[in-house]
Amino acid sequence: MSSLDASQEVIRRSDYLAPDCRVDNVDLTVSIFEDYTKVTGVFTVSPVTKKGGKITFYGGEPLQFEAMDINGETYLPNKDDLARGHIHLALKKPTVVTISARIHPDQNTALEGLYQSNGMYCTQCESEGFRRIIWYPDHPDILSVFTTRIEADAKTLPVLLSNGNLIDQGTLDNGRHFAVWHDPHPKPSYLFAMVAGDLEMVEDHFTTSDGRDVVLRIFVEHGNAHLCDHAMASLKASMKWDEDVFGLNYDLDIFMIVAVSHFNMGAMENKGLNIFNAKYVLADKQTATDDDLNLVEGIIAHEYFHNWTGNRITCRDWFQLTLKEGLTVYRDQEFTADMHSRGVKRINDVALMKAVQFPEDAGPTAHPIRPETYREINNFYTPTVYEKGAEVIRMMEHLLGKAAFMRGIDRYITDNDGKAATCEDFVSAMETASQVDLSHFKRWYEQAGTPILEVKKTYDEEKQTLTLVFKQSYQDNPALNTHHDLMIPVRLGLITEDGAALPVICDNANGHQNDDDQDRVITIADKAVSITLHQVPRGAVPSLLRGFSAPVALKTDHSEAELLTLLKYDQDSYGRWDAGQQLMSNVILDMVKADYDLKSIKQKIHTLADSVRQIILDQACDPAVKAELLKVPSQQVIESMLAVADPVNVWKARRKLVKNLFVVLADSIDPIIADYINRSDALSAQERRLLNILMNMKILTHDPQACQQAIALSRSENMTLSMAGLHALNQTDADERKIALDEFENKWSHHPLVMEKWFALQSSCPFISTPEYCEMLMKHQAFDINNPNKLRSVLSVFANVNTRMFHADDGSGYKFIVRHIADIDTRNPQIAARMVLPLTRFGRYDDSRQALMKGALTRLKTAKNLSPDLSEVVDKTIS
Repeated sequence: MSSLDASQEVIRRSDYLAPDCRVDNVDLTVSIFEDYTKVTGVFTVSPVTKKGGKITFYGGEPLQFEAMDINGETYLPNKDDLARGHIHLALKKPTVVTISARIHPDQNTALEGLYQSNGMYCTQCESEGFRRIIWYPDHPDILSVFTTRIEADAKTLPVLLSNGNLIDQGTLDNGRHFAVWHDPHPKPSYLFAMVAGDLEMVEDHFTTSDGRDVVLRIFVEHGNAHLCDHAMASLKASMKWDEDVFGLNYDLDIFMIVAVSHFNMGAMENKGLNIFNAKYVLADKQTATDDDLNLVEGIIAHEYFHNWTGNRITCRDWFQLTLKEGLTVYRDQEFTADMHSRGVKRINDVALMKAVQFPEDAGPTAHPIRPETYREINNFYTPTVYEKGAEVIRMMEHLLGKAAFMRGIDRYITDNDGKAATCEDFVSAMETASQVDLSHFKRWYEQAGTPILEVKKTYDEEKQTLTLVFKQSYQDNPALNTHHDLMIPVRLGLITEDGAALPVICDNANGHQNDDDQDRVITIADKAVSITLHQVPRGAVPSLLRGFSAPVALKTDHSEAELLTLLKYDQDSYGRWDAGQQLMSNVILDMVKADYDLKSIKQKIHTLADSVRQIILDQACDPAVKAELLKVPSQQVIESMLAVADPVNVWKARRKLVKNLFVVLADSIDPIIADYINRSDALSAQERRLLNILMNMKILTHDPQACQQAIALSRSENMTLSMAGLHALNQTDADERKIALDEFENKWSHHPLVMEKWFALQSSCPFISTPEYCEMLMKHQAFDINNPNKLRSVLSVFANVNTRMFHADDGSGYKFIVRHIADIDTRNPQIAARMVLPLTRFGRYDDSRQALMKGALTRLKTAKNLSPDLSEVVDKTIS
């Protein structure tokens, strides 16, 4: 069996076996030379029991085996095993295993293991990158103490970094030097990191709550140090917040971040040495939008929070990935909510769930947050594992209450510090701390798909009771197995017709009062549950699933009038937003009908606009909340509501609603736009967010003034305002669009990260950005075909944002994407597997469009030497 065949094997969670041997210590020497790198690993291996045990060292494709000895005696592994990437050993006592290998980081375009980025040597080892550096038993439940010695040319690579604390450094012969780093905390190999390069450093300090001084360092390519202030401030804020909220202090003497230009993901939480995609470090108001700055802050927080939830406590096996990722996403969401607007943050997180995770749950790649099988683990770094995983954590908070939930977190950390844990360990800690049985709740870890929660209400005027009947179900999906009823927390509020909040008085024994207000959390644990609310005046409207208390598709029998009441008055930001989304969705769904009633649609738009006007003119309402309430439902959300969806018609209907809303509201919106532009230098981030939305509305009316206002904004020194103007113009084929984009290119051609914004705009214009146009973009001198950020800025944006061109009736958009994915797969399988996902979401399209998309995937499947990453996704989709 070839190494490729081996990697295609199905790995099953049920087959997990605890390791027979542990690796107590890893002493690694990495010697970098101009044309190769030599790696020597000295591993102290001990059987877990006196009976002895077996252990397998894994090696990836680029490794060139040089030598191996066991306890000082030469050992020659079986040649067939080496070819398969396996070295099998049977040990009866503690043993020292030494292996030497040669690698070529300059040829590593997969960006896994040790590779080069603009001359810098850096690593990415999660999930199985370490085996591309040296043979090693790289399962996450093998925890070892690492000591790393790096040797390199002192002139070209003066900075040598690895995990832990620096314990030695010095000079060598021939102009070389070395550094030795020691990490006292046992860790799995996926958390190993090293960097060697010629870098600038920005330094600061943080004093922990127990009085220790921690050195903070950010390393960047020369010329970028001035762009690190926001990242450093974000790091310090994260450290302080984790102490204040979770009582978790940092545990080493130094914390380092390195910004890398070529990186497959967002960032990596390697112990003490986080390696980041440069776009999530290098940012200020001139080069990054407000949303970019918030994203930098959130990702830095996420990776720092992993120090405890991911590093100190890691996962036993890769099936438990959501244990560290879901929990840490929950933590970074809470951090951002505390730093900014909790309501806006919750709306943004739910919008992402509905636009990205819900379609994944409904498609051929659907999987539980803890999958049962995989062929390539890289394919499970998904919105389901991350974002839905975070929602599962949040549901436990709703079910148990904040105080019991935080006791559960404390118990989990106390019981599992220094261990490789499982999802069961986390749930068990919650049960112990709360004395609540969560055995039924654990089904959320096992089932894929988005539950549908249907709610119907009946009002008894004489008794003044409101009965709510909840029913659970699932949509059909051939990729999913049988479903069981889940435990669903529903946070419930009540408001009167004129907006007054009412206490929720119900007869449900499982319900409990929310911590801070009149809400109540009720638990739906059966297929059908009836709840009766008491002392409910006529006309009162239930606000259901407040705060998006569970990741379900909610279907209610709310009337238009009731939804308008929620939109205008609901104190819950999510509830208010969701009511608006339902109202706008209803209009769009009417618009895509072949026999739509124009008079009825106009009436609905005017009725909706009356409520929106009230929101726009409300001086007490946060402008950022107004912006979210004005956004129309996403393309994916509308498509999910249709039995058969025409994506281009949906795109047109969404634009038409935006245009018509502005026409009705112009007398209220135009003065705000004029005022904001007049004082643009003094706008808050919240006001800039609202201006962006208002300009995107106005531009669709083809008002010449809108183009002039947009081009004026595009010339702003503030990137948020500049992009607001450019995004508006990019929805048109007006001459001003080309003028503004040419000016932007001339201004920022020297700045690689800002040019990614230019590429994204150029590839997403629905009237200009054909496949041929995008081919031309990819020949631009600033485009790097081996840089994942650049590839995403053209190909991923084209497929995910440019609906009109990607879904062209002749299938040219699909062919364009597939052609490039096949090419990328030969260099970087991870990126190829992620870029193919838009082609897998065709379940609701008509037969002819499905045939075009399946045909494109079938052609891709016939490509030579398709990677395991890509073939797994393609096979699931076309089968």
